[in-house]
Amino acid sequence: TKTMKKLILLLVYILFFNNLFSQNLTKYIKKYKILNDSIEILRIPENKIKSAAKGYITYVQNRLDKAYSNYLNKQEVETDITTMSINSIKSLDESWNSTYYVNELNAYKNYNKQLESDIEAEKEYQIQRKYQIQDSINKDNEIKEKKRKDSLSIIRTKKEIEKDSLDHFKNPYNILERHLNGISEHYGFSYFVGLDINFVNIRFSTYLQTDMNLAYINGQSNNNFSTQKYTPKITTEDEYINVNYYLKNTNNIPYVKTDDNICRVITKCEIIGTTDIIIKIFLNYWDQDIKLGGYKQGEIVHMTIMGDRISLMGISPNVYKILIEKGNATCDYYATFKIK
Repeated sequence: TKTMKKLILLLVYILFFNNLFSQNLTKYIKKYKILNDSIEILRIPENKIKSAAKGYITYVQNRLDKAYSNYLNKQEVETDITTMSINSIKSLDESWNSTYYVNELNAYKNYNKQLESDIEAEKEYQIQRKYQIQDSINKDNEIKEKKRKDSLSIIRTKKEIEKDSLDHFKNPYNILERHLNGISEHYGFSYFVGLDINFVNIRFSTYLQTDMNLAYINGQSNNNFSTQKYTPKITTEDEYINVNYYLKNTNNIPYVKTDDNICRVITKCEIIGTTDIIIKIFLNYWDQDIKLGGYKQGEIVHMTIMGDRISLMGISPNVYKILIEKGNATCDYYATFKIK
């Protein structure tokens, strides 16, 4: 019948049109990698779109381009408005192949979920890290207080012996050493920036090897830099610290007589090592109030004592650094303590 012939012709036309449309899409399809999936992306130029839903199609493609830009910049992708616009395309033009848009949008929805999960994980990590630091501070404060009380008599004895010894040899650093021993329970306590490396290193190394029970492993020096490595005398883990001194030459009186009679003073010191040792040194060596944060990236807490600004910094979860550099106050120890 004529009606049947018309239906057959209509079906043939529809099949031909759909096949032609599908073939014409090929040159407008690209492949993007979103997360770990390879997604086929459809972008037809506005002047090539032949559809009653042209406005929505153009809008959706622009929205998806913006979504891909957000993905590359690790920003959240807005998906609700785009979903409604894709539904509008389907309503106005059922023949338009919206599957590409739907698949791409679903990929961005999965990306949003992953991004949210990563953000929450980072927040949880920072919270746990703050708790761990605070817990270490509390425990070390308790240990420090107990140690202070137990060692008062030993400190007094050391001071008396040191006074007799320094008076006997007329050490130019006598006043400074007495001052340092008087303000700290540690026999090896010292200021750093602006002082002779030999003076500082002898005192700090004594503290590391006695109070911290560390063993000197190796070191090397030149006119501008000196470094030493220490590890625990007894340990089952890969623990260590490196003490790096940055130096400059001066005409001050050297602590140890040298051939060139040059006094190499410290301009900066970095103590880098495994987390547990670094935090214990920071909390026990300096008896000073600490302040949270700081102006340097990675700075957790800091303190200031005389001319030194001391910062505790995180390099990684297992490696921390103490940075000692010049503070706001300028201290001339050689003039103040009459080292001449």
